[in-house]
Amino acid sequence: MGNNAVWVRVSRAEPCVICAHPDWCGRTADGTAACCMRVESDTPMGGENAGYLHRLSGSEVLPERKPKPEVERHISFEGEANQCFLSGDNGHIELLARNLGVTADALRLMRCGWGLFGGMGYCWTFPEKDHLGRVIGISLRMTSGSKRMVEGSKRGLVYLDNWDTYLGPTLIVEGASDVAACISMGFSVIGRPSNIGGANMIAKMLDARRPRPVLVIGERDEKPEKRGEFAWCPDDCRGCRHCYPGKVGAIETVNTIARKSHHPRRMAPLRWRFPPSPFKDMREVQNSTEWSKHDLLKHWGYK
Repeated sequence: MGNNAVWVRVSRAEPCVICAHPDWCGRTADGTAACCMRVESDTPMGGENAGYLHRLSGSEVLPERKPKPEVERHISFEGEANQCFLSGDNGHIELLARNLGVTADALRLMRCGWGLFGGMGYCWTFPEKDHLGRVIGISLRMTSGSKRMVEGSKRGLVYLDNWDTYLGPTLIVEGASDVAACISMGFSVIGRPSNIGGANMIAKMLDARRPRPVLVIGERDEKPEKRGEFAWCPDDCRGCRHCYPGKVGAIETVNTIARKSHHPRRMAPLRWRFPPSPFKDMREVQNSTEWSKHDLLKHWGYK
């Protein structure tokens, strides 16, 4: 770098290669040196607030600037969920219990409610919570059986506050109705919103409680007629998201919980299983009245 070097200011488009900031600093036009006002070197430029000289080889990589952490904005649906719960009289809850084949007490423990929502009419409501127990959304079940979410809701988990006080393993099932079925049979249970949803929050929940075995239940929803529709789901596919979402979702949920947990050994054994054949899910098992909690635990290999 000669005495006649041409200096140019840094900018947002071309920030300082030393401190990565877009102001105050400079560099030579030929890229052989930089004057950084923030990072010291053995060669001060001279004069007060003149900066420090950094000789460049031309291969410098711009320092990575860590983005500011995003502030999580939590919208609470606690009040709305409680209002729906208080509006749900025994007749509404018992009707849903009969429709689902679960106990009304299980639905009450889940704080199932009843409310009027816009053009959808009256619906049963289920609060969905994050791993800290905050209500982050409300799922709706219409009288027709179709399902929606209250506007602005986030998908969360369905579980009781005392879910970890039940004896035996904790079952991880899919959907509120399966949670109600498991509570009706006396299981510790956490409901995820979909076949692969909620695993990160479940891992945090399990980390925060005392060690216990965990069993992810996959839905028996094989769709052989869908095989061969895509190259990645051939005629002899052994199960993928397209032809066997319940199986793949259970496996992915186990893997995600194990990967995200800080204490995966506390969940030993952490594994997945189907409901007993020929049942699709835990609600069908409950409706059959053929299986008790003891029978199911024995079937899944628990003593």
